[in-house]
Amino acid sequence: MDKVSHAIFVLGGVYDEFTAEQIEAARELGKPVVFWVRPGSGQSEMLDLVGKLKELPAGSEVLGGRSIRELIPQLLGKLKPRETIEPAAPSSGIARVYLNYDTTLAEDARIAARITGVVNDRKFEVVLSGRDGDHERLMRSANAVLVIRAAHAYPDEWLKLNAMELALSGQIYEKNPDFAAKALLVVTEPARIRAQAAGVPIYSWTEQFPPETLNPFFDKLQAARSADAGR
Repeated sequence: MDKVSHAIFVLGGVYDEFTAEQIEAARELGKPVVFWVRPGSGQSEMLDLVGKLKELPAGSEVLGGRSIRELIPQLLGKLKPRETIEPAAPSSGIARVYLNYDTTLAEDARIAARITGVVNDRKFEVVLSGRDGDHERLMRSANAVLVIRAAHAYPDEWLKLNAMELALSGQIYEKNPDFAAKALLVVTEPARIRAQAAGVPIYSWTEQFPPETLNPFFDKLQAARSADAGR
């Protein structure tokens, strides 16, 4: 816990000894504690219990919401750095496409390499999280984002978090306007992530992936660049 910025507790109807010990550890380490208490019977009692805890570090709070799904965007807003990070200007002046993938997975890296070729063929610049820098800086500086996920894991927390972030990127990164284009490229069951990626196009990956599948993505990016050039 000493390396984290916050300690986050999702509480149901039981406040056990292990939870109490973890909250105390966070308090001793000076980590802000964020609580989310499941609605329903017992919520008021749990909130009363949380309110009676020893003084917690600055920044500790209880988040609201009727469902666990509402917790994620609230957390993203709390966890983003407070300082303003100026977007880095594209080195080439060409629109940048950020390929966001899990660099710990060889299969995702392989697919990202193939999509890099597709993007380069369209004469756009590719940036990769593992090669070109940290995720937040690239989210702020890129003109478009494509999230790639080959893993068949289900549930897949990496995909859920990045899909939600992409859907809410305008408010999370205070981008106005939002990305010129953004999309998800997943291997199996695109419908499984649709709820977290409201408004974001989802494309299916296969080994015979036709590059023209991404035409709508590139068309949006090109249209935005043409509009900027005409101003």
